[in-house]
Amino acid sequence: MLLSRRGAPDRSTDLRRTVRRAAAGSVAIGLVTLSAGLAWAAVVSHEASDLAARTLDTRAAAVQDAAQDEVRRHGDALRLVAAGLASGERVDAAAFETAAAPLDSMTLAGATSLAFLARPVDDAGLGAFAATWRARGSVDLELDPVEAADTHVFAVLSKPLDGSSQRRTGVDLAGAPAALEALTRARESGDVTMSQAYQLIIDQQLPETERQTSFVVTAPVLRQDRLVGWVLMGLRGQDFLGGVVGQAAEGRVDVALSADDTAGESLTVAVAEAGGAGAGPDRRRSITLPVAHQTWTLDVTAGDAALVGDVRHRPAAIRAVSVVIALLVAGLWWSVTSSRARARGEVRAATRDLAAAEATARSQAVLLHTMVETIDEVGVTVVDADGAVLVQSRSARRMLGVDGPADQDSATSDGIGDADGPDRWQQHYGLFALDGSPFPRDEMPLTRALAGEASDGVEMVVRNRARPDGTQIAVSGRPITVGQDRSGALAVFRDVTEERRRQAEQAAFAGMVAHDLKNPLTLVRGLMELVEDGLEDLTGPERTRSTVATHLQKSSAAAGRMAQLIDDLLAYTTADNTTLDVREVALGGLVRDTLVDVVAGHVPGREGDGQTTPRPSVHVGDLPTVACDEERMRQVLGNLIGNALKYVEPGSPAVVEVTAEERRGGGVRILVADRGIGIPEELRAEVVKPFVRAPTTTAGQTSYPGTGLGLAISHRIVERHGGSLRLQANPGGGTVAVVDLPGPTRAADVPVTPHPAQERRPGAAPRAEAVSATATRS
Repeated sequence: MLLSRRGAPDRSTDLRRTVRRAAAGSVAIGLVTLSAGLAWAAVVSHEASDLAARTLDTRAAAVQDAAQDEVRRHGDALRLVAAGLASGERVDAAAFETAAAPLDSMTLAGATSLAFLARPVDDAGLGAFAATWRARGSVDLELDPVEAADTHVFAVLSKPLDGSSQRRTGVDLAGAPAALEALTRARESGDVTMSQAYQLIIDQQLPETERQTSFVVTAPVLRQDRLVGWVLMGLRGQDFLGGVVGQAAEGRVDVALSADDTAGESLTVAVAEAGGAGAGPDRRRSITLPVAHQTWTLDVTAGDAALVGDVRHRPAAIRAVSVVIALLVAGLWWSVTSSRARARGEVRAATRDLAAAEATARSQAVLLHTMVETIDEVGVTVVDADGAVLVQSRSARRMLGVDGPADQDSATSDGIGDADGPDRWQQHYGLFALDGSPFPRDEMPLTRALAGEASDGVEMVVRNRARPDGTQIAVSGRPITVGQDRSGALAVFRDVTEERRRQAEQAAFAGMVAHDLKNPLTLVRGLMELVEDGLEDLTGPERTRSTVATHLQKSSAAAGRMAQLIDDLLAYTTADNTTLDVREVALGGLVRDTLVDVVAGHVPGREGDGQTTPRPSVHVGDLPTVACDEERMRQVLGNLIGNALKYVEPGSPAVVEVTAEERRGGGVRILVADRGIGIPEELRAEVVKPFVRAPTTTAGQTSYPGTGLGLAISHRIVERHGGSLRLQANPGGGTVAVVDLPGPTRAADVPVTPHPAQERRPGAAPRAEAVSATATRS
């Protein structure tokens, strides 16, 4: 009894000591957890601020680049029109429409209209001035001179650019000091000039709510340093800013455009606000933008909410969560250290949660399995690092000709298990290349995926007992992780047998159509040649026979052009579907053989359009051996060299240079350079599209023959080789066609034996001449 009474205080003391230790431990753990959470919140807050600043810098740079690029496009458009007007004999309505035609395809943000302004005229010459320009095609010209001015500058020709059908002529810029100052600076500098901010004369008739602060951009039209006039474009500030910064701002920032007005005061010209960009501008960037003798200021502002979204709330959330976690950890520590019973309860609760999670995972696995099994369009196969099949969908087994369930327990009965391992896949499934040879093990998409390499659209043929006729499939492989620290591979494939059959039928149909169209053409041409040969036996006046012969020659030429068009159409439609026979090809020999055919059509003495074709000069450098399809590459080089020989000024000799160089990243670059009439910069990317031809106008010749498909065919063939084809200006005048081909190359092959037309004449790289024409590429 005494022992019992003595033990009670001891147990009570131990309990109080245990409680105190548990409380102290809970407080300590809670404080540590809370401190760590607050420290992390501070780090996240700092990173969110840095992210907002970086995002604003990125958007501001994008806005600046977009504004600079668009202003540059406006200036280039004016230079192009001014150069076109200066190259003609005189400026009239027809010349203005021709020079301004390229602007129809250019979407110039904020542009109102394009006008030609004649040289200044005083009051005494207004009548003769109006009569002159009406005679030059501005039939509706009505002058509206400013009474207070002694000298007037009128817009005599006009072209709307904002969708309006109104011709804005007769406007006197003497009433717009900002515009007059811009005209003066343009004349003095000889280049494009931007005016100060003001309200356009044509906008002063609009309602107050529709008027915008605007600018004019002008460029002088100079002919041998003599002023012919100016081309001028109105630029509405709000429309310009809204059209430029929409994509660059990405709905995150507000942009304000400011510029000096005629009084020299800074004026806010336009504002582009991002919808939902935030309650207030937490951050600001000011950009000074020089534009054509003027200076603009772009103020880019945004709130942190627009820049980083919910990231700005994360520090507060982390602090709140840290408090909660600290309380939870402290409570958990108290619970664990103060009560074994409570700990057992927590374990039981955790066990229940684990069971629920396991049930959820099992149901998701069943759902995934059901989805994979019910997909019919594509097949799915998953293997582990050793090549053992883990998952194979029903559609995959059907395409591969393997029957039986997909689970691994039935592998031995359906034969799937026999396919475990890359060494067994080819023989087990009957995998063959398109040429009928066994598909190489190392090139299989699953094998490449196990090695960490992704692949797309690798085609092969499956031929086995279940697929005796063969099934053509396209396979894509990806490396994946199939478990913790376990690598594997995924293959997704689809049956393309029917698709390839249709493509073959289409190619056959194209060939049949071309054949059926060419037969009557051949007959017509032959009959016309027979009739032409027999004209000498006809009776009648010599003039009648000559006229009939001319008509027959034109008919024969038209039939020939149609036959060429059919050949090019057939080549274009089959350029994507023809199987490439890639092998090592010596480019030197290939160019030599190509020149025999191409240069034959350009020998000296050949008559065309009333002129004699001078002897061409062709130089071929040392060319390497590359991996390509020989016939397709012969077609590419034939088109490029043929264009270089054809597109020259009438009466001028063609100068062509074919060279090659090794690319730094591997592969070869082939250069076909000419000294022809050249291609305008804005059309170089367009002429490689089918049927796209740039307008051609040269002295004595208005067009060049061609179908508009040669460069398109060459572009497709080069892309099929994994390369690229582009056109660029030749510094010495003319054009350079640049063909980049990938893959390994070998040193230059045996030098090409010069063709008679290949002797490089002195000065084969003449100085650049002034070219007033634009080129057409077939």
